Amino acid sequence: MATCHDIYGLTRLIRRAGAGFHLNMDFGSQLSDICDGALLRTIGSEWMDGIQSLSISRYSRDEPLGPFMESLENLLRDSNLKSLKSISCKGVFSSTVIERLFPQMKNTAVELTTLEIQERLDTYHHRIHSSFWLPFPLGRITSLYLACTPINGTFVPWGELTSLKLLDFKKSNTIHSTESTLGLSKIDAPHLSSLRASGEFKREGFFSHKTLENLSRLALHCYCIRRIDEAMFPPSFPSLKLLDFYLTGSIAFINAPKLVELAICDYRFLNKDSRLLNAPITPRILRIRCDSKEYEYPRLSKYFKWKFSNAHVWSRLEEIHITAFGVDELQPAFIQLLKGHREAIMPCFPKLVCLTVRYYPCREGEKMYRVNQLLYIMSARIKAGLPRFTTLEVGWMAVGCRPEVRWGEEEWFVTEWRDCLQENNDEEWEEGEDEEDEEEESDA
Repeated sequence: MATCHDIYGLTRLIRRAGAGFHLNMDFGSQLSDICDGALLRTIGSEWMDGIQSLSISRYSRDEPLGPFMESLENLLRDSNLKSLKSISCKGVFSSTVIERLFPQMKNTAVELTTLEIQERLDTYHHRIHSSFWLPFPLGRITSLYLACTPINGTFVPWGELTSLKLLDFKKSNTIHSTESTLGLSKIDAPHLSSLRASGEFKREGFFSHKTLENLSRLALHCYCIRRIDEAMFPPSFPSLKLLDFYLTGSIAFINAPKLVELAICDYRFLNKDSRLLNAPITPRILRIRCDSKEYEYPRLSKYFKWKFSNAHVWSRLEEIHITAFGVDELQPAFIQLLKGHREAIMPCFPKLVCLTVRYYPCREGEKMYRVNQLLYIMSARIKAGLPRFTTLEVGWMAVGCRPEVRWGEEEWFVTEWRDCLQENNDEEWEEGEDEEDEEEESDA
């Protein structure tokens, strides 16, 4: 990744890069200073021919929208965006930016298939109008990412989005309950196979059973359990392979006989009131996002550990992949479930043969501690008669903050992986033994 402070530097970089590149234009305030007419006439427009992905971000209200749009249109005017496949607009008045750019992109961006709008709204009154979509043939769009506030239920012409394969829809909480239902139940996209829905949804305004039954990937981030009921889901998800669920209380409603992968956050995973352990699904791969600090974890009773270790939901589980955001190590609750607790409770996940844990960067001296921690878990499982791991890795993300990866796309950030099975360290991991001696909650 390279940073350019003016158009001259940008064009030099792009000419060296050649065809097929991604351009992220992040403007904090003034754009007009670098997009005057004389400058653009000097550099020409050919430099934009190779753009495959264009991202425009504007998070400042210091500059009026009019001059910003005029400068942006000057920059893109007469450009042949023949290679453009994806456009993303984030920040203040993002929908307005896209609305102004669509007409001139209609004839040049013939390869455009991915559209992302993340509207940052500071007021309740600025909303997307139905006319926003008119200038562009929406039948080309196969991936649509929307995080914004509509003016009414017809703001998205779902009937024209017939080629949709992926939909990521974040519903604004500022929509009043008296407003229409956004038209989600009327979506008829026969090729739609990947869906992520975030926000609060009413039963009558949720996606149709027909749409849900065709999905192979589903992510539901509905944060209020009272807004999810069994009638919102079809009797079965016959094609579902991946499920990313926030509320485990509703996961018992999901019947997915072909499910391969389940993604969940750590706190919900260990919630004693969760219905996860009663779910009919049997995933082979489990991905866990660890955000909770140690003091935020629930205490696990003996009964919960026994019930967890014997739950049918884990009967086919072979892989666990943990990503630790903001935590320094696996917490005792996780370790106890993975390795068991003395003679009382067997380790969970009887078919587990792959375990990976990924952290933020740490000091070199701490890395061996993490390696030995995983080796200690494997040793305890072997003593309990369970299979030896075929994959045991710990990694460190080469980023200073939580990386952003658009849902449905591959992770771009680099991870330094260390193969624990190849480490020439025969010492047992002995720290943390006292944690096993903590007094557990009663079974009451």
